[in-house]
Amino acid sequence: IQPPKNDCCNNENCELCLHGMPCKTSHYVYEFLCNNCRQGNHCYLGCSRRKMENRVKNHEGSVRRFNTRTTLGQHMLNSHMELKPTEIKRGSVVFKQLFENFKPRVLRKCRDTLDTYIWEGLLIESLQPSLNNMKYNGFLSIFTKD
Repeated sequence: IQPPKNDCCNNENCELCLHGMPCKTSHYVYEFLCNNCRQGNHCYLGCSRRKMENRVKNHEGSVRRFNTRTTLGQHMLNSHMELKPTEIKRGSVVFKQLFENFKPRVLRKCRDTLDTYIWEGLLIESLQPSLNNMKYNGFLSIFTKD
Protein backbone atom coordinates (compact mmCIF):
# COMPACT_ATOMS: atom_id res chain seq x y z
CA ILE A 1 0.00 0.00 0.00
CA GLN A 2 1.41 3.38 -0.93
CA PRO A 3 1.00 5.98 1.83
CA PRO A 4 -1.06 9.02 0.87
CA LYS A 5 0.92 11.81 -0.80
CA ASN A 6 0.22 14.18 2.10
CA ASP A 7 2.47 11.93 4.23
CA CYS A 8 5.48 13.34 2.34
CA CYS A 9 6.83 16.77 3.15
CA ASN A 10 7.11 17.75 -0.55
CA ASN A 11 10.70 18.90 0.05
CA GLU A 12 12.65 17.73 -2.99
CA ASN A 13 15.75 17.30 -0.79
CA CYS A 14 14.09 15.16 1.91
CA GLU A 15 16.30 12.06 2.12
CA LEU A 16 13.53 9.96 3.66
CA CYS A 17 10.92 10.74 1.00
CA LEU A 18 13.52 10.24 -1.75
CA HIS A 19 14.16 6.73 -0.40
CA GLY A 20 10.48 5.77 -0.30
CA MET A 21 10.03 6.46 3.42
CA PRO A 22 7.36 9.22 3.64
CA CYS A 23 8.66 11.33 6.52
CA LYS A 24 5.29 12.48 7.87
CA THR A 25 3.53 9.10 7.84
CA SER A 26 2.68 7.28 11.07
CA HIS A 27 1.27 3.81 11.82
CA TYR A 28 3.28 1.68 9.39
CA VAL A 29 5.29 -1.51 9.08
CA TYR A 30 8.71 -1.14 7.45
CA GLU A 31 11.69 -3.20 6.39
CA PHE A 32 15.42 -2.49 6.14
CA LEU A 33 17.44 -4.88 3.94
CA CYS A 34 21.21 -4.96 4.57
CA ASN A 35 23.15 -3.97 1.44
CA ASN A 36 26.44 -5.34 2.84
CA CYS A 37 25.54 -8.95 3.54
CA ARG A 38 26.53 -11.10 0.60
CA GLN A 39 24.88 -14.28 1.82
CA GLY A 40 21.25 -14.56 2.78
CA ASN A 41 18.49 -12.04 2.98
CA HIS A 42 19.49 -10.07 6.08
CA CYS A 43 16.59 -7.79 6.80
CA TYR A 44 14.88 -6.20 9.77
CA LEU A 45 11.15 -5.67 10.01
CA GLY A 46 9.70 -3.12 12.42
CA CYS A 47 6.71 -0.90 13.00
CA SER A 48 5.97 2.42 14.59
CA ARG A 49 3.07 4.63 15.57
CA ARG A 50 5.39 7.64 15.46
CA LYS A 51 6.20 9.72 12.41
CA MET A 52 8.64 8.04 10.07
CA GLU A 53 11.23 10.82 10.43
CA ASN A 54 11.39 10.26 14.21
CA ARG A 55 11.67 6.46 14.06
CA VAL A 56 14.27 6.44 11.29
CA LYS A 57 16.38 8.99 13.22
CA ASN A 58 16.74 6.34 15.96
CA HIS A 59 18.02 3.81 13.43
CA GLU A 60 20.29 6.42 11.78
CA GLY A 61 22.07 7.25 15.04
CA SER A 62 22.51 3.63 15.97
CA VAL A 63 23.92 2.68 12.55
CA ARG A 64 26.22 5.71 12.45
CA ARG A 65 27.61 4.97 15.93
CA PHE A 66 27.57 1.14 15.58
CA ASN A 67 25.76 0.91 18.91
CA THR A 68 23.18 -1.58 20.13
CA ARG A 69 20.27 0.84 20.67
CA THR A 70 18.54 -0.56 17.58
CA THR A 71 18.80 -3.90 15.80
CA LEU A 72 20.34 -2.20 12.76
CA GLY A 73 23.17 -0.69 14.82
CA GLN A 74 23.75 -4.02 16.52
CA HIS A 75 23.96 -5.72 13.11
CA MET A 76 26.57 -3.17 11.95
CA LEU A 77 28.58 -3.73 15.14
CA ASN A 78 28.43 -7.54 14.90
CA SER A 79 28.79 -7.98 11.14
CA HIS A 80 30.37 -4.93 9.50
CA MET A 81 33.00 -3.44 11.80
CA GLU A 82 35.28 -2.94 8.78
CA LEU A 83 32.99 -0.09 7.65
CA LYS A 84 33.82 2.08 10.69
CA PRO A 85 31.41 4.46 12.43
CA THR A 86 30.93 7.96 11.02
CA GLU A 87 31.81 11.03 13.07
CA ILE A 88 29.50 14.04 12.72
CA LYS A 89 28.66 17.08 14.83
CA ARG A 90 26.68 16.23 17.97
CA GLY A 91 22.93 16.55 17.42
CA SER A 92 23.20 16.21 13.64
CA VAL A 93 21.30 13.66 11.59
CA VAL A 94 22.84 12.32 8.39
CA PHE A 95 20.92 9.55 6.65
CA LYS A 96 23.68 8.86 4.11
CA GLN A 97 25.31 6.01 6.06
CA LEU A 98 21.95 4.44 6.89
CA PHE A 99 20.84 4.37 3.26
CA GLU A 100 24.28 3.24 2.03
CA ASN A 101 24.03 0.22 4.32
CA PHE A 102 20.30 -0.56 4.30
CA LYS A 103 17.59 -0.45 1.65
CA PRO A 104 14.34 0.78 3.26
CA ARG A 105 10.80 -0.11 2.27
CA VAL A 106 7.36 0.57 3.73
CA LEU A 107 5.51 -2.74 3.73
CA ARG A 108 2.17 -1.59 5.06
CA LYS A 109 0.44 1.68 5.95
CA CYS A 110 -1.93 0.94 8.83
CA ARG A 111 -5.06 2.58 10.23
CA ASP A 112 -4.19 2.81 13.92
CA THR A 113 -1.97 1.37 16.67
CA LEU A 114 -3.79 -1.97 16.93
CA ASP A 115 -3.73 -2.45 13.14
CA THR A 116 0.00 -1.59 13.13
CA TYR A 117 0.89 -4.20 15.76
CA ILE A 118 -1.27 -6.89 14.16
CA TRP A 119 0.33 -6.34 10.74
CA GLU A 120 3.84 -6.27 12.19
CA GLY A 121 3.25 -9.64 13.87
CA LEU A 122 1.71 -11.20 10.77
CA LEU A 123 4.54 -9.97 8.54
CA ILE A 124 7.26 -11.09 10.97
CA GLU A 125 5.68 -14.53 11.10
CA SER A 126 5.29 -14.86 7.33
CA LEU A 127 8.55 -13.18 6.16
CA GLN A 128 10.76 -14.36 9.07
CA PRO A 129 13.28 -11.51 8.82
CA SER A 130 16.73 -12.71 9.87
CA LEU A 131 17.74 -9.64 11.92
CA ASN A 132 14.68 -9.62 14.18
CA ASN A 133 15.32 -11.11 17.63
CA MET A 134 11.73 -12.26 18.13
CA LYS A 135 9.72 -14.82 16.19
CA TYR A 136 6.60 -12.71 16.78
CA ASN A 137 6.07 -9.19 18.01
CA GLY A 138 5.05 -8.84 21.65
CA PHE A 139 1.43 -8.17 20.77
CA LEU A 140 0.82 -11.14 18.48
CA SER A 141 2.75 -13.61 20.67
CA ILE A 142 -0.11 -13.68 23.20
CA PHE A 143 -2.29 -15.27 20.49
CA THR A 144 0.20 -17.83 19.20
CA LYS A 145 1.37 -21.17 20.54
CA ASP A 146 4.76 -22.82 19.99
